[in-house]
Amino acid sequence: LPRNPLKEVKMRGCIDTTAEAITREELTRLVDLYNRNTCEEKLQKSLEFFLFMCFSSLHIGDARELTIDQVSDKEIAYVRIKLRNILPKITRVPLSEPAKHIIKKWIGQREKGKVFKGLRNNCLINKDLKVLADMVGIKIKVSAKTGRHTFATLFLSETKDLNSLRDILGHSSLKHTMVYAHVLDADKISGVSTFNNFKI
Repeated sequence: LPRNPLKEVKMRGCIDTTAEAITREELTRLVDLYNRNTCEEKLQKSLEFFLFMCFSSLHIGDARELTIDQVSDKEIAYVRIKLRNILPKITRVPLSEPAKHIIKKWIGQREKGKVFKGLRNNCLINKDLKVLADMVGIKIKVSAKTGRHTFATLFLSETKDLNSLRDILGHSSLKHTMVYAHVLDADKISGVSTFNNFKI
């Protein structure tokens, strides 16, 4: 085309209302695979790191940079890499028991430094995750960011609390957390169906 027909079109910020996540049942299959400890070491470490993201909400970059001094017995306190230069706010994430277990395993007796030392690069971790997903019959395309989405989806389906999820994910605005609002659709349908008992 001699001229770009979209040059004058201004797009307002659109938010995707879906995020790829694995189901609770698929997560259980990955945990079972992890507990069997039958994978070769590189796959086992990638799986452990992925499960940490599923249980902690951290993005892969933030999880990689996580240091021992940012971890307490009850929570992780960190500044998201994505927001360090824009809105350097501390994000506090309560620790689930599986996340604590993984952290303790990686830290061992060390007192300082990064929690996750010696990880493969992101590309290789994502390749490992495809192999692991195939091993347990997960059909969606699993990548490192699926861990964060899985945490958010399962948290929201359990709590229905978008504001708490926003705080845990470290989002600067609720509109970013709204990508997970599709999880609440089943609750909307269930809620509206309570009126079906009225006969008109």
